[in-house]
Amino acid sequence: MKTTLSIILILSVAFLFSVAGCDDESKSNTNNVNNLNNLNNTNNVNNAVCGNGILETGEACDTDVFPDGTDCIALGFTGGTISCAADCTLDTTTCEGCVDACILDESHCNIDGNAYDYCDLDAESGCTAWFTASCPEAFPMCEEPMGYANCYPTECVDECGYGEAMCSFDGAGIDTCDYLENGCTTWFTAPCAIETPECQEGIPPMCVETAVCVDECTLDEFFCSWDATGMDTCVEGPDGCTIFETTPCPVETPTCEYDAGGVASCTSTVCIDVCVLGEVQCNLAADGIDTCVTGADGCTEWSSAACPFNKPNCLIFQGNPTCRN
Repeated sequence: MKTTLSIILILSVAFLFSVAGCDDESKSNTNNVNNLNNLNNTNNVNNAVCGNGILETGEACDTDVFPDGTDCIALGFTGGTISCAADCTLDTTTCEGCVDACILDESHCNIDGNAYDYCDLDAESGCTAWFTASCPEAFPMCEEPMGYANCYPTECVDECGYGEAMCSFDGAGIDTCDYLENGCTTWFTAPCAIETPECQEGIPPMCVETAVCVDECTLDEFFCSWDATGMDTCVEGPDGCTIFETTPCPVETPTCEYDAGGVASCTSTVCIDVCVLGEVQCNLAADGIDTCVTGADGCTEWSSAACPFNKPNCLIFQGNPTCRN
């Protein structure tokens, strides 16, 4: 009987130790889970928290804390105090002045090729901004043969006389008239060298070290603007030399045209005179004579007459186009 009790006592003690061991393992696992959570908490600390006043990775600022050197002037404004937005990005609305979006007189065709974007001064901000203008009906296609956008007719039209040269629009190069692949002439720009950066008008124009003041036009003369939406008038520029100043045509007479005498004016018609009435020239293929006549829309246009079979070639003879063999 004593032996039996001893055995029961021994088994009971062993069972208690076994249960105690299981409890320790359970507590150990719980601690491991807690340790894992602590590790995750450590990772959470590494994520930027906007609004805690600490500049962390991914934040441009945090409340009143900014990177060294960050202020309105460094961002291109004239003054003011930079502030931090609620999402920890820079807020420049409290800065003074403005930021130029582009270089004055820059331009480029838009993706559709029927309008162009040009850089001009924004009347409200006083800084440069991009504006968009559609090509007029008579010149519906935008191209950039001279490095800046211009509107052209869909059919081939000579823009200049082959070999002509002049200073480029920005005065930093020389424009020379040459043929395109389609057989029509246009202007091509060659930039001036660094040591002679400015173009000076002359015959021929030349790139010089420092260009002197050169009149662009005769005072008070006027022409239609290049896009036929205004008048270019010759005025005295800030350096004392004459320059062209563009005045837009009024809404009621939106298109600038030349009359039969070559005088420009803003009219309500959409057509544009392309030549002087009665003028003659050899056609592009040099196998006929073009005569300037009044078209159906009331504006002048070229009418071509083919040379006869026995005199198939059009040549300039004594200043006049003539069909000769």
